[in-house]
Amino acid sequence: MGETSDGQFLNYDISYSCKYQSSPYGNLNTTSFEGVPRRKTREPQEVDDNEVVVYNHESLTSLFTKINLTNKVKVGQGQFGEVFVCKSTDGQKYALKEIDVAKNGIEDLKNEIGILGGLQHENIVTFVDSFPNVNQLSGVSKAFILMEFVPETLTSFLEKYKDWRSNERFIVTYIHQLLNAVYFVHSRNIVHCDIKCDNILFDDCKKQLKLCDFGLAHDLRNGKIKQPNRGTINFMSPQAINPKAGYGKEADIWSCGCTFYEMMTGYPPYFEFESMTIMFQVGSEILKPEPPTGCSPLCRKFLMRCWVQNPAERATVEELLAHPFIQGDKKNYPTECSEYEIDDMDIVIDEFEHCSLALHNETRDCPEVNSDEFATCFALTPAANHDIEDLPSETLVLQQRCQEVDAENDAD
Repeated sequence: MGETSDGQFLNYDISYSCKYQSSPYGNLNTTSFEGVPRRKTREPQEVDDNEVVVYNHESLTSLFTKINLTNKVKVGQGQFGEVFVCKSTDGQKYALKEIDVAKNGIEDLKNEIGILGGLQHENIVTFVDSFPNVNQLSGVSKAFILMEFVPETLTSFLEKYKDWRSNERFIVTYIHQLLNAVYFVHSRNIVHCDIKCDNILFDDCKKQLKLCDFGLAHDLRNGKIKQPNRGTINFMSPQAINPKAGYGKEADIWSCGCTFYEMMTGYPPYFEFESMTIMFQVGSEILKPEPPTGCSPLCRKFLMRCWVQNPAERATVEELLAHPFIQGDKKNYPTECSEYEIDDMDIVIDEFEHCSLALHNETRDCPEVNSDEFATCFALTPAANHDIEDLPSETLVLQQRCQEVDAENDAD
C-alpha cells in the first residue's frame, strides 16, 4: 500500500486467482490459491464511512490510546480479520491487524504475538504492541496487533519493475535481504512456514524488504512440525505436504527457492496446475520446481540447492548466504563503475531509475543516506541535495559525469 499526494492510500490488491483477498500484512487465513496469477492495482479510494469503526479508547492500552482508530484506512481483509493503516496523535503511521479471536483461535494468536514480538531485525516487520495482552484473550471477540507501517508488498514493487526481473544483479539484492531475515528467524529456532512474496513487505524509499505474517510460524523448541499442508501449496516442500516424521527449518529453504522463482518470473512454481495435482505430485516427490528459463548457471545451482528432495541434504540458510550467487562473483556481478562504463548515460539512468523514482516522491519521508547504494542513487537524483560527505569513489565519478552531461545539455 502506498500514499498519494493528497493523503489517500493505495490498496495494492496483488493476489492470485484464489479464494481470499491478499493483505500486505498477511493473508489472515491459510487457504491456498489456484489458477493463473492475476495482478491488479486499485485506484486511490477515499475512506468509506462504513469501514470506520469506533472503539472505546478507555479499554485500550496506553499506546493504543494514542492511535486514531476513528480515521483508519482498510487495506486488507481475510477469513480471520482485517488490516488497517492508522495514525497516532503525533502523526506516526502504523499497521493495525484486527483479528477475530474465535475464528483464529487463542493459541494460534498467542503463538503469532509471542514469536513476532521476539524478532527484532531490519528485514522483519516490527511488532509494536497488542491488545489485549496474551493473558487476557479468553472471552474477547477481537484482538489487535499493532505493527510498523511499510508502504507496499514486494509483489507490487517487483510488478512496477517487471522489466528488471531478468536482471539477476537487481534481484539478488532482495534475495540477500530475505535470506538475512530467514537466518535471523532460524537462529531463534523459529520456522516461518509461509514464505512467499505476498508475505514480504517492501519500503521503496529505503529499498528494504521485511518478512511478515508469522501466523503459521512454529517454535521448534516445541518439537518438529507434524501438521500437513501448513502454508501455501505452491511454496510447500514435500515434507510440509506429507510430514511423516515431522519437519523444520528445511521447509523454509524450499519456500525461499520458490519465492526467488516468483521474484524472477512474476508467478509461483507450477502455477498452471490445480492445487490437488500439486499436493499429490510434490508430496509424492514426483514434481519439483525447475529454475526459470534463461537464468545463469550460478543462479540455477543456487536454486537447485533449495529444492533438494532429501531435507537432510538441502542447503541451510547459512550455505545459501555463502553461495557465490549471493556473495557476488565480481566478473558476473560488478559492484564498481569505471569512467568508461558510465559514458553510456542510458545505462546509468536505467541502473538507478528505481531509486530515483523513490527519491522524487515527495509524499514519502526518505531516511538519511545509510548505504553506499542509496547514497549513489541520492547523488544521481537532480532534485537531491548533493552536499553529502564521504560518498564512495564510484559515486563521485558518476556524479561528476552527470554534471558534465547536464552542462553539455545546457550548452546545446
